[in-house]
Amino acid sequence: CVQEIDAQHVFGYALFKDGKDTKVSYPLEKYHVDVAGRSFHHGRFIQRLRKKASSLP
Repeated sequence: CVQEIDAQHVFGYALFKDGKDTKVSYPLEKYHVDVAGRSFHHGRFIQRLRKKASSLP
């Protein structure tokens, strides 16, 4: 359901506090090459979920 909705690949997080920052990457060493989080507009995602759910028996 995250295909064709302009979902962006996310490979970790950036944390900011008190003028300091750090990066936290997802551990990818033991996973398939296409492993990544997704950032997306929730409305489009929900529409895709509804469409998928309505196509199931």
